[in-house]
Amino acid sequence: MTWHVRARFAILSALSGIVILGSGCNNLWEWTVDSESFDALMSDGREAIQAADYPRAEAKFAAAVALRPHHSEARFYLAKAAVLNSDVDVFTLVQTLTDDSPGSGATGVFDFPIQEANSVYRVNRVVLESLEPIRKGEVTEGRFVGADVDLDLAMAYTLRGILRLRDTNGDGTIDGTDASPEELGFSEDENGEYSIDGIDNIPPEDINEMIDDLNELLDSGGEVLEDVNDDDSGIDIEDLLDILDEVGSDISFYYVNTGVPGNAGEGDNDGDGRTDEECRNELDDDGDGLIDEDSRVAGCPPPAS
Repeated sequence: MTWHVRARFAILSALSGIVILGSGCNNLWEWTVDSESFDALMSDGREAIQAADYPRAEAKFAAAVALRPHHSEARFYLAKAAVLNSDVDVFTLVQTLTDDSPGSGATGVFDFPIQEANSVYRVNRVVLESLEPIRKGEVTEGRFVGADVDLDLAMAYTLRGILRLRDTNGDGTIDGTDASPEELGFSEDENGEYSIDGIDNIPPEDINEMIDDLNELLDSGGEVLEDVNDDDSGIDIEDLLDILDEVGSDISFYYVNTGVPGNAGEGDNDGDGRTDEECRNELDDDGDGLIDEDSRVAGCPPPAS
């Protein structure tokens, strides 16, 4: 028997042993790595990021999370791929949010063109769903811990909270079914107080749900920011905390009385301790800088004809 024949025979014998030991196998090559295994998905996802194929990267990491939801690296890279896939300039986005100049800050984010606003809104949902379990210590595998994701998570809470005001029907997407920027405005005055214009264009139930969601997101963002210890981030944490506090407290004035006892808007919509003091006379009767904000309270008489 020649050397080549002996070598070939040895290889086939070895493979035969693998097949025999793996009883039940129908394919000689079934011992190779499954292309949809966790390790393969993670490897493919990283390669896709390097190749700038971000939709594929997000899909691969999403599949990896589905297989092992308690793996922190799968979750972290899913969030990263989603941000890259959104084609959002994160530096400019954060700069817009923390800039004090006109047209920036929370109102600057709110005023993003609809396509960009919806892209940021969607990606922050993915970031929140991916990173929250890491923050809460619910993952049991991988090297990332809460401190590694706190700043990213806080930014996601903040941005999604502000843009929740654009998703007026609460369906998870900013589109033509929501009140348009021409119908709804979000502004900040010279004293740093925020207000909503055109709120009458939104059904009362949707207003209350929108404010509930915004406050929950901003409260969560504030809790995470309190734990952030990153002086090299380039982000003024105190300024960001101020935005969260001011937006939440000011927008809470806009709760609407839906007629259901105990609802957040029952009685005093503007939070000044008085009820129904403004009933569509187009005046700031209570001197709080808002006009007719309590006119949304049930029982206000109709405008004079």
